[in-house]
Amino acid sequence: MVVHIPSLSANAQQRGTVHNLYKQQNRSITRLCEVKDPNVDVVYVAPFQMSEDLVLYYERLLEVGGVSNPKGRLFVVVPENMHRFPRHFSLSLLLLYSPRALRRIRNFVKGRPSYLVPGKIGGDALRLAKALNIPMFGPKPSVASLYATKSGCKNVFADAKVMMPYGAHDIYDEHELLLTLAKLIAAYPTIEQWIFKINDEFDARGHALFEPRRLMCRSGMLKQFQKLTFDPNYWRRAEVQQDLQESILSELEPALQKWTVLVRPDCYPNYKAFVTAFCERGGVIEAVPLNVKGKPCVNLLIEPDGNVTVVSTHAKTFSAPFKNSGAIFPQQCVPGPAIYGASKALGQCLFQKGIFGYVQIDYVVWLDKQTRLPTLWAVDLDIELTRTATSYWMFDFLMGGRFDPVGGRYLVEKPRPDTAASAKSSSIIPKTENKKREWEERHYIFTDYITYPQMSSLHFASFFNLCRLEGVSYDTRMKTGTIFMLIDALAGGVFGLMCIRNKSTKAAKLIWDNMVFIKKQVGISSAIRVVEGPENNFPTILRSIRRLLQRHE
Repeated sequence: MVVHIPSLSANAQQRGTVHNLYKQQNRSITRLCEVKDPNVDVVYVAPFQMSEDLVLYYERLLEVGGVSNPKGRLFVVVPENMHRFPRHFSLSLLLLYSPRALRRIRNFVKGRPSYLVPGKIGGDALRLAKALNIPMFGPKPSVASLYATKSGCKNVFADAKVMMPYGAHDIYDEHELLLTLAKLIAAYPTIEQWIFKINDEFDARGHALFEPRRLMCRSGMLKQFQKLTFDPNYWRRAEVQQDLQESILSELEPALQKWTVLVRPDCYPNYKAFVTAFCERGGVIEAVPLNVKGKPCVNLLIEPDGNVTVVSTHAKTFSAPFKNSGAIFPQQCVPGPAIYGASKALGQCLFQKGIFGYVQIDYVVWLDKQTRLPTLWAVDLDIELTRTATSYWMFDFLMGGRFDPVGGRYLVEKPRPDTAASAKSSSIIPKTENKKREWEERHYIFTDYITYPQMSSLHFASFFNLCRLEGVSYDTRMKTGTIFMLIDALAGGVFGLMCIRNKSTKAAKLIWDNMVFIKKQVGISSAIRVVEGPENNFPTILRSIRRLLQRHE
């Protein structure tokens, strides 16, 4: 028995600024596809009371994937006291304060080998595991917090000898921030953009950007550098660097205050608020490369015995700079062996440091103008079961195929003809034994959090009947089509989509067609009009998919 609790165990201040926290936590509902293993039953702790339509939808999905008795394999538990506490409480904390829900889970796991799979690993998850008297599948929170921060992961990358951006980490003082940035700008004058990251933030909430071109001394510095390209050692001489750093420092602080771009001003409304949080919690400075070809990520399973498996690879998609909206599987930004080798090395290094369980490694791929070759940098580390990982669980559950992490291909057995004509011909032509199996590739694109309040005007059954009539559905024989990744009832105005095809470009075209179809249906039936923003990101997602298609034309 596996107990899944998709809790966002960040600090209270961070949780308080997460839009629609309950629904955000339910984005990992695809964890329930772990019942693919006939020896595994799942307890899923939901962050709110899910509607009957939503539960029935996922029971039907499990049946499509071959689970004959989903009601007897999947158990949904909701903390009964969730409405008695502030809305920013994490799901783990709410469950700890809900004795009836705890008692139900204890009854489910009683006498069975069981373990807990949390969301973000933290003290609440460990307390919960102890309350249930079952182990937690993951490292100690003290160990996880050491390496899951923006600074901590740099030490892992260095020990594994994996390439990472130019930069500095473990910065806790504003003067140190200024001095370090001045040194980096002087040492790497051709870098066009530097990014600051707060150690314990997530979803780009703690990101800010600065462009050195805002400094008056920068043009002269570039001219001097270009004259000395024949002698790079001269540029690195201490006296040369010292003069440059002093020139940069003289104008850096006011330039930062005026020109720093905050990626999430809803979390940090101005430079002062950002730099205060940066210095309190620490952070890193990194070079942002030009000519970015993609931002792949790799999901690992590090078992308690040290075995490291590359489970899936994705190329992240973005609705705006640094705002991740989904991903494409498998990644094709960089040759498979390169990202496989780097990820295996990192997994083995993590195990040596006491980390096991689910891990995601984020990379950036950029084209080096000098070598004309793609360069792979490791940029971040998530020690948790991520949404890209659970999206793959659902995909693999439905496909029943096999993934080659080195070659970067997912293969399913090619469906055989299933028509009346083929049935007639098969009765005439003698059957051949041991017919060679044929395989086809499968790719998917997903975006798991589309907010569209107008969806509340649609009736659940009527909408899905219309989808089937219009071909917005999943073909169980061909193993292609569309799967709705429902987070809440349609009345909640939030949903996700996964589109599966034999090529990633076709999958992207399919998700575009589906969203245009949904927009058309909603436009017919709804008089609701909501301004674009967190409550309505549908237009933003739609534009990002259009840009994705344009890049591949």
